[in-house]
Amino acid sequence: MDKRLRIAKELLSKTGVIFISIGDDEEVNLQLLCKQIFHEANYIETYLWISTTRPDNSSPIYRRNAEFVLCIAKNKPSIPYFNGVISSTSGMPSLSKTKEKIKTITFPANSVHTNLSDGIYHAGIKENGRNPKWELLNDVEAKDGLFITPVSVKGHSYWATDKKIKEELAAGTEIWIKSETFVPYYKKAKESINRPTKILPVEYTKDGIYANTELNDGIFDHKVFNNPKPSTLISFLINFIDKKNIRVLDFFAGSGTTLHATMALNNEDGGHRQCILVTNNENGICENVTYERNKRVIKGYTTPKGEVVEGLKKNNLRYYRTDFVDRDRTTKNMRALVSAATDMLCIKEDMYTEQPQFGNINLPKVAARHFTDSKREMLIIYKEECIEELVDEIYDINFNGKLKVYVFSPDRDPYEDEFIDVEDKVELCALPAAIYDAYMQVIPKKKDKEVEIVPDSENEDEEVWSVEEEGEA
Repeated sequence: MDKRLRIAKELLSKTGVIFISIGDDEEVNLQLLCKQIFHEANYIETYLWISTTRPDNSSPIYRRNAEFVLCIAKNKPSIPYFNGVISSTSGMPSLSKTKEKIKTITFPANSVHTNLSDGIYHAGIKENGRNPKWELLNDVEAKDGLFITPVSVKGHSYWATDKKIKEELAAGTEIWIKSETFVPYYKKAKESINRPTKILPVEYTKDGIYANTELNDGIFDHKVFNNPKPSTLISFLINFIDKKNIRVLDFFAGSGTTLHATMALNNEDGGHRQCILVTNNENGICENVTYERNKRVIKGYTTPKGEVVEGLKKNNLRYYRTDFVDRDRTTKNMRALVSAATDMLCIKEDMYTEQPQFGNINLPKVAARHFTDSKREMLIIYKEECIEELVDEIYDINFNGKLKVYVFSPDRDPYEDEFIDVEDKVELCALPAAIYDAYMQVIPKKKDKEVEIVPDSENEDEEVWSVEEEGEA
């Protein structure tokens, strides 16, 4: 876990958080490890998930009905707040709070509602038959159910700053003064967001029984996975982050609940979150469960009870098999890495539609590949000898924005001199240097090692590089 968490920390964005589900046996050790790696100041909370509403009663000592979900931030101060339960508001509480100090609150003109008759109301301490009394600090005028002048009042209140008043008014909160006591009341907008509690609300997250029905007796018609998590729990956790375009990574994908939850949450709130799952294929779990589950979620399926579940058809699903490329930086290995990394470049640029031609040139896949979406284009050049012909073609094409060009280079030079005539049309990047740089950010460093670059053919000159070796590519 230590090595994996250190890599996970490097993969997180500045505003990123990690959630880790764990049982009783290792929770204390895991919390200490996380505080060591991420630092104590970035620890947020250990939430309790009610994993079953019908706990086992076989033990004479305890009935375990909960698991832990650790939450740690990459940089806690960069997270403004978490979303929790969104609830409807009712009633109209006052701003009076006797334990608070006496504060002055000023509301802008035309922002305070009232039941008072039209007219002028004079400053002074107002009698309300009990303490604390509120004081009106300025003469005010009511007209048509609003105070058309600013209203300044003083009393025991937990609101005070102009910033707080502006935030509440902007959020649709109504301010009311109902009577000549001039006690201020507030009425929230129809919905308010409460921060997550330590015990996650089971009515929203559901439990393990729900998860088993959802997967094994719903999406599938037989048991395919032991102890799955409910998609509702993962959706609830993802929704802590008040952004709808984040990337979610689950590197213990299991049955694929996280992707299912991400798609369901996008469908609910119109978000554009992306999700990446990583798993092995032990006993065929990736092909037969993880992938198959989410394919059915997208296409739609019928449960064993005959219930038709509509698909989340706005989503797409791709999976890739990983493999090792020898870390020695020979030209042969570098070319193999660039070729194998093409799918990653498509993910990075979010371009998957391959064109067999570039302009008037038919592209052999061993030489170059051309990808597009509706607005952008990407060219990956594997053979340097093709550059001159491709540049001539670029010169005659008008692009929507700049053409992203990845060029194989044994060093960090993306052949800028060869692209000088079209430099205003292209954005160049040298491969595999950019790929190695990405690995360097997350893979633990190893000792320096001198490696020989073996040429592709006997006609090429040999070179020797001294490089700082990193982890497996």
